[in-house]
Amino acid sequence: MRQFGQVHILLTRPLTQMINNPKCSIYIPSRNYGKYLRQAIDSVVAQIFDDWELILVDEASEDDSLEIMRDYEQRLSSRVKVIRNPSPMGLQKLANLVLRECSGKYILRLDADDWLEEHAL
Repeated sequence: MRQFGQVHILLTRPLTQMINNPKCSIYIPSRNYGKYLRQAIDSVVAQIFDDWELILVDEASEDDSLEIMRDYEQRLSSRVKVIRNPSPMGLQKLANLVLRECSGKYILRLDADDWLEEHAL
């Protein structure tokens, strides 16, 4: 069992196996949604199903979104990847970018102002 903040993560497979070939890829695009972003990210981290990777995409935010993303990337570097776009590209192009970057069998977009219940995956 691993602890992240107040969240405990029970790993069902070796972490190295999940890093290289996660079952689910979740991506969170954000443009100036810093005030909601931690709740969205924490809801992914708190999932009962633990075979996931998280891709955080900053769409040229002018708030603290990128700093929040980098903080999670630093603390959960084996599971979290941050992509910074210098200018907004829109959800369709962003989805195509994420498809090239993710490695999960299943892909889920989570908006930065939403969250997942702990059994969502």
